[in-house]
Amino acid sequence: MGHPLAAIEETKVSNRTLPAHNTQPARLLSLLIAGWEVDPLEGWREIGIYRLSDTVFQLKKLGWRIDTGKLEKKNRFGEVCRFANYSLNPESLEAFPITESERQFAVSEMLSLAGGGS
Repeated sequence: MGHPLAAIEETKVSNRTLPAHNTQPARLLSLLIAGWEVDPLEGWREIGIYRLSDTVFQLKKLGWRIDTGKLEKKNRFGEVCRFANYSLNPESLEAFPITESERQFAVSEMLSLAGGGS
C-alpha cells in the first residue's frame, strides 16, 4: 500500500471534474487552462458568455479553484467601473497540475471555438 498522503492527493484531484463539451463552462475552462485571465467583456466577446460569474460558479461546483481579481477602469464617459476577472488558482495548479486529459479537453474546446462551434 502507498503512502497515506497519496490517497489524499488522488481524492483532491478526482474532485476536479470536467464540464460537458460544447457548453459555456467548457468554453470558459478551455481559456482558463490556456492561461487566460477572463473578464466579463472578454467572456462575452470571445466565448459568448453574458453572465460570466454564473459560469465561474458552475466550474467551482465541479471542483475547479478559480480566483476572482478586482479591476478598475474608466469607461468612455470617464467614470470608474469596477469588475472582476477570473483565472485558475496558481497554488492549486502547482499542487495539482493540469492533467493530459484536461489539456486535451481544452484543446478540443478551442478547436470547436475556432470552427464556430458544432
